[in-house]
Amino acid sequence: MALLASMALSAPSRAAVVQPTATNLTSTADRMVSYRHQEHSWITEDTHTQLIYNRGVQESGDALQLASSIDGVTWVPKFSFAGTDHTSTSDSHYKNGVLSVVYSGTERDIRFATLRYDADTRGWQPTGDTQIVRPATKGLAASNPTLVEDDQGNVWVVYLHQVFNSSVDEAKTQLRLLVRAKGSTSWIDTNVKFGGTGINPLEAPKRSARLVRTPTGLGVVYSVEGAIYWQQRSTTGGFQEAWSPRSTMVAGTSGQTDTDPYASHFSLATDGDGFMHLVYTDGGVAYYRRYNAQPDVLAWSSQAIPLSKDIGAAYPQVSWLGGKRLAVVFDAHPAGKLSKLFVYQSDSRGAKDSFKCTSLLVHPNPQDSSEGISFLHMRSEMPSVATGGSVPLVMQYEQTLADAVSYKAYAYRFSASSTEGCAN
Repeated sequence: MALLASMALSAPSRAAVVQPTATNLTSTADRMVSYRHQEHSWITEDTHTQLIYNRGVQESGDALQLASSIDGVTWVPKFSFAGTDHTSTSDSHYKNGVLSVVYSGTERDIRFATLRYDADTRGWQPTGDTQIVRPATKGLAASNPTLVEDDQGNVWVVYLHQVFNSSVDEAKTQLRLLVRAKGSTSWIDTNVKFGGTGINPLEAPKRSARLVRTPTGLGVVYSVEGAIYWQQRSTTGGFQEAWSPRSTMVAGTSGQTDTDPYASHFSLATDGDGFMHLVYTDGGVAYYRRYNAQPDVLAWSSQAIPLSKDIGAAYPQVSWLGGKRLAVVFDAHPAGKLSKLFVYQSDSRGAKDSFKCTSLLVHPNPQDSSEGISFLHMRSEMPSVATGGSVPLVMQYEQTLADAVSYKAYAYRFSASSTEGCAN
């Protein structure tokens, strides 16, 4: 770890600097920890951090792996998802010892599985057979799924549906909604589509959705390139009940060039009182918005709160720390300076002027190394719920040796705090 010994920091003198620790996580997939709108990490009741990540190409055909760690540094494999490859991504929900996972498979299909956690053995066991949400179909591809269970026990899934025409250069992309009734094993196509239809296949990675529960039913935050939208519905009607007209949350900066190639993706966390917290980047700036769950409001804030200047902000994450505490983490790539991760925290549920820059998560200067390290695309992952007083985070980086590209990860841990310790 000679590289870690040659840290070159560009930070205020008062900064609360958190140094990295190398983990044993490794992959050949550039989306090792995948997309921000999906949930890949959580903390079980025994305080162990759990993580689903993509290991890249595997002869065994099980690229997606569930691993566990007590310190965020050493990760122990616990379960591998068969029928997955280097392109597979997942979304998950953990509650009362049961993990529900939806993921894309090798055959460009969508699959669903549930696993139960045994705190005594610290192992995960499937609770039944894997279900096919959307089967593999010639000329079609499915990816980028998200899931939510409503208050009646029905499970809803949105995925990216892509239809390939006779010309490989033409494709139609849509975000589609499916549902499985409580107690059933069959998945129903609701014929609901979000965000219209895209023709350009290059748009496909820039369409994503996150299903959420609201105090009155279901909601969906979804993006189409740089724009982010919101729609909702109650759960009292049938599966084909109409959703509300879409409302624009973020128009998106036209023609922007972001460090994050999928800057349209976002991160969302729900706190214990049902308030939702959304972070995203636009034009190199990190922003925050809140959904107010009070019965007489039930709406998103009309204005976004900027958390930074234009410092090349990218790859945002948000976590609820318990009570009214929140943490937001995002990359920063300021011109002429070493990139880093900023930690902003609020102890007032994201109220205006309540966010303070509390920590800087730093990394080695790649120019001081001959190890082929790049920190251009620093994808990070932290649990959306971390109420134990400190927050674990992993950040992937790229390494190129002898023309072979691989991905590794650093571990960080920062404390819940309301003390300002840095600035951007």
